[in-house]
Amino acid sequence: MIIARRSEEKIYDQLSKIAPTVIMDILPDWRAGLRELGSILQRENEADRWLADYDKKTAKAREEIARTVKPGETFLYLRIMPKEIRVHGTQELFGATLFQDLKLTPVTGLDKVKRIEPISLEMLPQYDADHIFVQVGSPVAGGDKEAEKNLAVIAETSIWKGLKAVKNNRVYTMPHWIISDYPFIKSKSVDLVVVKLKRKP
Repeated sequence: MIIARRSEEKIYDQLSKIAPTVIMDILPDWRAGLRELGSILQRENEADRWLADYDKKTAKAREEIARTVKPGETFLYLRIMPKEIRVHGTQELFGATLFQDLKLTPVTGLDKVKRIEPISLEMLPQYDADHIFVQVGSPVAGGDKEAEKNLAVIAETSIWKGLKAVKNNRVYTMPHWIISDYPFIKSKSVDLVVVKLKRKP
């Protein structure tokens, strides 16, 4: 069986010649997407069991994080692109992992970011979080050199150096693969967040 996204619908005829093909919508809720896949494969119980295990995992992760993160400490997830800085909201991809699943406290104003918003360097102090997760660029072969150059420039500014997370060594660089709503990615992202936050500054 071939399971394809709605964006591949145009080649459905070609795919269906290879094997039975199912086109799935990209649902805004990844949990609903997993349940739909479980229904398609007639494995609804396995999907429900996986989600229950994930909830147990995030509950345990919250307990571990609480050993090093004080109540009320705030968080921000940034993505540095070649020509801009992007702030990710609390409902979007890895942001949802941080703020919905792990229930970390978003920095003031982040709840007003609906999805992803580009901001100027001068706006960064408005999101002066205690902890910052940073993803650099796009997942291209060899790394996104232009985005890395932009981060290097940003890191030398007084604005960046004045941020609480920077001054306290609480900026965590994250790999590109975290920006996904696939269940396995969600699970591995939780593991990585725990590792990062258990590190002593």
